[in-house]
Amino acid sequence: MCYYIKQLEERIVSCEIDLLSWSERMDLVAFSNIKGEVALHRLNWTRVWCLAPPKDGELVKALSWNPDGKLIAISYNSGLIILISIETKNIVNKLEVLGGINCMEWGSEKSGNNNVKITSKDNDQSGFMKYYDNSSTFLSDPEPLASSTSFGSNSSEVETIYTILNKQSQLNMLIIGTNDGCVYISIFGCFPLIKYDLREQLGFPCSVINIHISDDLNLLYATIINEFDVVQIIIIELGIFKSHSNETFSVCCKYEHINSIVNYLENAIIAIKETCETILLEMDSKLSNYASKVPPGTLSTDFLDVLVFGAVSDLMHQFLLEDLTKKGLEKFTQTIEMSYANIQKLLLKNVTKVAQNITYHLSELRGMARFKDRYEILGLNEDKITFAILKNGEFLTKSAEMQLVINSSMANHKIFFQWLYTVIMHVTDEPIPSEMSKMSLDDLAQISEFVLNFDNINGGNNSSNSTKTGFIMERIGQYLEDSDLKVPSGIESNEWNRFLDENECLRGLDTVLNHSKTNSLIQQYNLLKESINECFDDLKYSIVKRFVIKKIVEINAEINKDNLKNFKITSVSNGFDRVSLAYLPKNSSNQGFHFLELINTYKNNEIVEINEFNIYISSLMNHEIINLQFYTSNLLSLLLQESNQNRTGVITQISTSIIREKLNQSSLNKEIFWRNLETNPTLKATEGMIAADFAVSGSRKVSIVLSDNRRKVRIYEMEADEDDEEEAEITASSIKESDISMQEEENSD
Repeated sequence: MCYYIKQLEERIVSCEIDLLSWSERMDLVAFSNIKGEVALHRLNWTRVWCLAPPKDGELVKALSWNPDGKLIAISYNSGLIILISIETKNIVNKLEVLGGINCMEWGSEKSGNNNVKITSKDNDQSGFMKYYDNSSTFLSDPEPLASSTSFGSNSSEVETIYTILNKQSQLNMLIIGTNDGCVYISIFGCFPLIKYDLREQLGFPCSVINIHISDDLNLLYATIINEFDVVQIIIIELGIFKSHSNETFSVCCKYEHINSIVNYLENAIIAIKETCETILLEMDSKLSNYASKVPPGTLSTDFLDVLVFGAVSDLMHQFLLEDLTKKGLEKFTQTIEMSYANIQKLLLKNVTKVAQNITYHLSELRGMARFKDRYEILGLNEDKITFAILKNGEFLTKSAEMQLVINSSMANHKIFFQWLYTVIMHVTDEPIPSEMSKMSLDDLAQISEFVLNFDNINGGNNSSNSTKTGFIMERIGQYLEDSDLKVPSGIESNEWNRFLDENECLRGLDTVLNHSKTNSLIQQYNLLKESINECFDDLKYSIVKRFVIKKIVEINAEINKDNLKNFKITSVSNGFDRVSLAYLPKNSSNQGFHFLELINTYKNNEIVEINEFNIYISSLMNHEIINLQFYTSNLLSLLLQESNQNRTGVITQISTSIIREKLNQSSLNKEIFWRNLETNPTLKATEGMIAADFAVSGSRKVSIVLSDNRRKVRIYEMEADEDDEEEAEITASSIKESDISMQEEENSD
């Protein structure tokens, strides 16, 4: 059947475009402009969203879609990489590399039966049960947190990547190449970056200008250029991603589950801290002001004199009537009770309950580590995971301790403020209600113990330079500082701790949690986070040490190094892979292109032979080749330009199967002519527009052409029927008329 190339849209944009990228899953095109902005448009050019750069002056270096089209990775010249949710425009994850980013690709496992999901309960080829995440059956989802101004993005705007991972069916990874010769790999775009330094492996400085990975994730093709402008293709066997694909998938999914919970806990703790700081601010400043006016060590004495003898000094009189006031104390009493309730709710529902989920996921991870024949190669260590489980138990213990302190503080503050209220009424000679004037000995002892701590806080810090003495909320606020507790809770005197003191031999058991008397909640969180990171640290090194350079292919022809991105890797059969590369020569005429093909032959999962073929196709109809891209594995799309004054652009496609028929080992670096390809290619002229660049998508059957001023785009359907072609000619004029209105809309946005 004969297809035609039909124009769908023509639009003018307000800013020059520099990069274009089609989604392989949806009719969406992403592009970046010279301001560093990234915009997402539909096929009819309806804007989905526009994303500003993280900082002024940052420019986009590469765009890459994840395999299911739910995320897009954007890399900037600063080395920052952000993963954006297509549906919500939210930042899902951030990565950062050293050195400028030259290229980026999101590769996915495509070998085997792609219809079988790894998250199903089917067995894999080794006969083992495939990974199946059923944590949602036993664990509830964390409750959403209120926005936090202290943590990069508030929790309502941050999407956890594991919600996207739950829909993944195959192992995939984001691969980055830098100008300092390093290759970085992030599994699922969420796992910490795995670094492979080609300079160290090759022994000379180089820059990675292009990077691709095979369908089975076994071979990585890194195109490098050295200091002498020699271009080479480095073929790296990754091995472990093919032999232990399911295991890698399982461990990395578990990592992201745990990492998401740890990040959630950090947000929850920050929310608690902000709540504490809010209720501390007014009362603490008033008490600090009073403490600065009395001699060091006498603050508690002043309050005890009022409590025991009823003696109110002039400073105390001024503090009660002018600084504190009766009305202010009533308001503060209500506020602090409400704030305590909010803190307890956050601690119970958003910290303790969620932290318990970590134990579940770590226990599953420890179960994986016990399958040493499958997971030991990935660096999983059972002892490290057990240690992390214990640290999580200690964190939960400290959270429970903080709950007890809150209960105690609520009782102390209630009786303390009630007493201060009666003192103010006594000083102002107001009648005191009988129910407020009656205080038991227990109440007096409770108030005495409470005010005695005032001089012990911060080492008796009563100087005028003190900005925060932490009086009222100190028993709680100290748990939210990265330092030792100043006022221990006293729960170490319970029966369980006395039992352990009498039986020291039990403290060293793995099943017994150590309770630190002096650590704050923040310190326990940091220990937990550090122990979890140690569980996965060995994974990066275990993977990268198994990378092996299998072959180096040198491209002898003078080429345009900026055009070495046109790779197409096809798994032809279980026996071999075909790698095709099309690139332009380094000359002004550009009336031909090079076509290089590598055939990788496997036997028992080992590469036994790599054959190289190279052909040059010239005399291309007196047209200059502007750019070329693989449309499918069997079709190569070319953007041409007429050599006359009109410089009209032309889109055409050539069958790589016909080219491949001309290839054999003896035809290395052979030149053939376009007319000898015996093909009648489909042509489409970009009338009225000088073309400068284009992007194609075989899966979506579309292309987009960019004009020479980089502010006009045309979208084409690549496989239209003949009737559609006639329709396109009729509607072309109406499309042009809408350009002006569209440009005005872009400027207004």
